[in-house]
Formats: sequence, structure tokens, C-alpha cells
Amino acid sequence: MRSIRAISIIFIAFLLAAPSADAESESRTRVTGTGNNLVQDTVRKASRLRQAGKPDEAINVVSNAVKNAADTHQAQRLRTIEVNLRLGRVLDAGKGKEKLGKELDALLEHASGLDKEKAFLFCGRANLRIGNYDEARTLLNRYLEEHPEPSRRELRQFREAARKRRGAAKAAGMSHPRLLYRYWATQVLWKVNLVGEPVPDFELTTLTDKQVTPKSFQGKVLLINIWKSSSPPCTSALPGLKELYRSNQSEGMVVLGLSLDRSEAALRGFLKEHELPWPQVHLDEKRQEVSDQFFVQTIPSTYLVDRKGILRGVDLRGSVLRQKLKEVMGE
Repeated sequence: MRSIRAISIIFIAFLLAAPSADAESESRTRVTGTGNNLVQDTVRKASRLRQAGKPDEAINVVSNAVKNAADTHQAQRLRTIEVNLRLGRVLDAGKGKEKLGKELDALLEHASGLDKEKAFLFCGRANLRIGNYDEARTLLNRYLEEHPEPSRRELRQFREAARKRRGAAKAAGMSHPRLLYRYWATQVLWKVNLVGEPVPDFELTTLTDKQVTPKSFQGKVLLINIWKSSSPPCTSALPGLKELYRSNQSEGMVVLGLSLDRSEAALRGFLKEHELPWPQVHLDEKRQEVSDQFFVQTIPSTYLVDRKGILRGVDLRGSVLRQKLKEVMGE
């Protein structure tokens, strides 16, 4: 059985290789390493511009840096940062979706080797974020077909090379990157495949001792928010979620918070200080069960369910979530 810790390790490995496609993380993008001043300087300039409310100028800075890259790998890192910024623009303001699509295509087109594998995963995740589920599904399936599990010979060669580079002790804890990437792609693909299906069944108890199941929300448009009170991306998303809820509550929208907090006291303490106007569940011993059911890889994870109990969107954010919610509410 998968564990949340194992998922976290896999995603840390992947995020170190390529920046996240989360809108919340773009303004905090950091690239480390020595001898790569172009990337570091570009990220600093772009971050300052974005924080100053100049997202288009930030994108232009990175786009120009791509043209001055020293090699294809450096160019690919810069393209990934540019795509991240363009994704943020789409989610924040609903602008530039067509250009984002072109840059995602370019990310794949110009990559090779492991950069190509990471580009497949990154593009699949980005398409998930903007609700392009067919494209995300196509990319992830294509990745799995074109990049099978490494053979015994490839695994042996990887271990030998790792021992030479890192030494026997450090190499012992290393896995072939494709094993991580294929696992990640499979998990995201399963999450994409939830869309169009009945919401996974659950029977949970809220902090006010009320039993809730999917049937509890029939006739309503339900947004499930799987989160954690100690997670900055989760808490930074709450003001926008509050606004969305208050704007649509009278039309039949409801929100259900499912907390992955280990301590119920910590959750209650957060809620006492930051009141949220929707029911909350402390998953406690059901953390793993629910995470498995909903294929949670990162948090917050959101699931938009229509009035008939069909899941219509996963991990949508910002303008994309607002537009999809408007569509579902109008049905």
C-alpha cells in the first residue's frame, strides 16, 4: 500500500528536478547550484517583477534568457520556469492559455534524455491544472509507453555509475529516476481518470460529529478540499476558496474540508484562529485510506463534484476553477 510519506519523497525528488506547476509556488521559485548564474539571476529578476505585479514583464525576462542559454539543459530549465510563470498567469487572471499551450509543446520538442522524461511529466501536470484532461491523459500514457521500466542491465549500470559518483554508502539509497517518474505518472494518470466517474465513496465524521457521505451532498455542487493546516500552499489558498464559496453558496455550492493534520488539536487551533464557513473532517486514522481513494500526491488537492455526484474537476485553481464551477453550477 502507498504511504503519504512515500508520495512526498517521490514528489520532492521530482520537484528538485523541475519546478512545480502550482500557481502558489511560482513567486517562490528557486534554482540552486553552482556555475549557473544565468538561471539564478533570471529567477531573481522574474520573482521581483512578479511580486511587483508585473507578470508579463517577468515572463519576458525568462523568455529572453532562454535565447542566451549556454546549453540545451540550461535552456530547458529556463523554459520550465517560463511555463510556470505562464501557468500562473492563466490561473491568476485567465490570460494566455493559448500561449501556455505553445510553450508546453516547445518544452517537449526541445528536450532530450532525462529532460524529455521530466518534460512529459511536467506538461501532463500542467494540463491537469488547467483542466485539459484529455491532453494530460495522452501525455502521461505516451510517457509510460515510450519509457518502459529500466531493464536489469540499465539498473545495474545506474548503480555502478552512482557508486562511482557518490560512493557506495550514498548510492545504496538511490533509485533509478525512471522508477520514480513512472510511479508519479501512474498516480497522476489515475487521478485524471477519476474525472467523469462517481466521486469515490466515503463515510466520515465532521468535527461537529455529523456523518457525511457523497449522498449527503446530492443536489448540491460539492468542492472537496484535501488540505493540512500547517501547509503554506494550503493556507494561502483559503482566502480565494472562501471568496468562491461565499459567491456561490446561495446557488447551491458546498465545500467539505478533509484535513490530513496528524493532530486534531492543531486543526481545531487553526480553525479557532481562522474560521472557515464549511464543515471540516479530521481524517485521523483514515488519512491513508482517503489519500489512496483520491490519489493525493500534493496538497491542497481539490475535487469538484456535480449535483449528480459525478466528479467534474481535479486540482483546478484560480480562474480555471471559477470557470468550471460556473459551468457545473449552471447545469
